[in-house]
Amino acid sequence: MFFNSTLGAALTVTLSEVPDSTYSYAYINGVPVLVEREGRRIVRIIR
Repeated sequence: MFFNSTLGAALTVTLSEVPDSTYSYAYINGVPVLVEREGRRIVRIIR
């Protein structure tokens, strides 16, 4: 499992910075997601 909706993105998931933003993005199971950097909480699943 790569994420838990309560915990967010696992520490093993590589985050990439979104320029001029407080968010990062990652691909989890091939799906792009927007993640808060501080708590690694997934805030948006991009479909």
